[in-house]
Amino acid sequence: MSLLNSTIESSLLAETNKKDTEKNLKIEKLCIQLLRNLSLAFCNFADKESLSYEKQNLAAYITLHLITYTQRLCSIYHQYPSTTLWKKTGRLYTLALERKLLQQEIRHEIKGLKSQSTIEAILKQNLLFTILTSYRYSTSEIIELFSISESNAHLLNLNTNPATKNIFSWDPKSETPPCTINVNQSKKDSSIEIDTNEVLSFIRSPAFSSSLTKESLTHIIDQLSGYTEIINAIIPSSVPIINHLIIGITEITNFLEKINKLNKIQQLSSEADIASPKKMELEPMEHEKSYLRPAPVLNTLSNRDILLADIKAVKVLEPQNNQFIIAETNPVNCEIGDMTLLSSAELEFIPGIIRQIKTTNQSGTTHILIENISGTLSSHLITSPKTPTNQVLINYNNDSNVELFIAPCKFSNGTQLTLSSKDNLRLKELTDYSPYFMRYSMY
Repeated sequence: MSLLNSTIESSLLAETNKKDTEKNLKIEKLCIQLLRNLSLAFCNFADKESLSYEKQNLAAYITLHLITYTQRLCSIYHQYPSTTLWKKTGRLYTLALERKLLQQEIRHEIKGLKSQSTIEAILKQNLLFTILTSYRYSTSEIIELFSISESNAHLLNLNTNPATKNIFSWDPKSETPPCTINVNQSKKDSSIEIDTNEVLSFIRSPAFSSSLTKESLTHIIDQLSGYTEIINAIIPSSVPIINHLIIGITEITNFLEKINKLNKIQQLSSEADIASPKKMELEPMEHEKSYLRPAPVLNTLSNRDILLADIKAVKVLEPQNNQFIIAETNPVNCEIGDMTLLSSAELEFIPGIIRQIKTTNQSGTTHILIENISGTLSSHLITSPKTPTNQVLINYNNDSNVELFIAPCKFSNGTQLTLSSKDNLRLKELTDYSPYFMRYSMY
C-alpha cells in the first residue's frame, strides 16, 4: 500500500513540469479516485457481519490508512478533499468505540502500516494532518507536514476534559473535518474535543527540527494554538477606528453588487448632466468589460450613507501581528472560517477570514480576529457551470495574481468558469477552504 502511494506520488511529481496540463490533471484525479474507491471497498468489510470481529477491525484499520493516504494526495495536488471519506471515518470511529477496540493493537503483516498500530492512532494522524491546514503550503512542505503528523499523532488528545482549553473539535456524525471551536456556539453532543497542547509544546521545543520556513512554522504554531496569542495581543490606541463589517460570502457578494448598481446609476447621472454632442461616447457593452477591471468607488456621500446604513459598525483594534485585524462588537452571529469584508466610511475595503472569536466580558463584548487577504475583491456572475449561487468573488492581489472565492461546491482543478461578461476563468489549485468558502488560484 505504501509502495502504491509512493509510486503514484513520484509519477505525478515527475509530470508536474511537463506541458500537457490537461493530461496531468486527469492522471491526478484518476489516482486520487483509485485510492478513494479502494478506501470505500475496504470500508464495506469493516461493517460486514459475516466476518469475524478480528477481520472487521483489520478492515477498519486498513481503510483509515487508505483514507489518510487519499487525503494526503488530495492535499499535495490541491484537490478538494472527499466529504464521503470523512463520513466513513466517523462511522469507523463509532464502530471501534462501540466495540471498545480504539486502542487495541491491530496485528498484521502489511508492510508500510507499522507507524500506527491502533485505529485511534491512525485516526489521530489524519485529524492532526487536517488541523495543520496543509492546503496552504507548497508540495514539499505538505509532504513534511504529513511526516510531522505521522510522527506526533500520539501527542494529540481526544475526548479530553472539557475543563481544559481544547482548541478543536470533530463531529463523527458529520461529513466535515475537524474545526476550531467557537466558544460562543453550543457544543454538539456527538462532537469530540481535541487538545493540541502537547503537539504545540513539542514543536516549540529544541527537540523539534524541520526544513519548514520560519514563516510556515509560525503559521503552523498559530493554527495549532487557535490564534489565541494573536487575539490576546492588542496594541492600545487612543483614537477609535470605526468600520463596517460584512460577514459571509453571500453577504459580501450582495454588498459589492449594490456598489456596482449604484456606480452605474451615478455614472449615468453624471453623463446626463454634462452630455453634449461633442463629448458623447459609446459605452462599452457588458461583454466588452474585462473582469480584470474593478468597479470604480462611489464618490457621492449620500450613496455611501445609504449603502452602509444597514451594515454592522465595529471598532477596529490592531493586534501586534499586522497580518490581522480585530473587530470589536457586541454579540454577533459569526463563525470561525467564514469570510469577511471590512469597509471604511470612504468605502475602502479589507477582505479577510475569521480565525478566532473571543468574548471579553460579561456584557458580551466580542473580539473577532480576522486574517487580512491582500488585494481587491469584486463580485461576478458565472453562467457556466451552474452553482448554488452562480456568484463568485475575484481577488486581485498586489503580486498581480488572481484568485477566486466561491461557496463550497464540487469543483476540481482545471474547471473552466464562464462569467456573464464572457470572460473565461480556469481553476488552478485549491489553496484554502472551510465550510463557508473555497479559495482557488487561477490560470
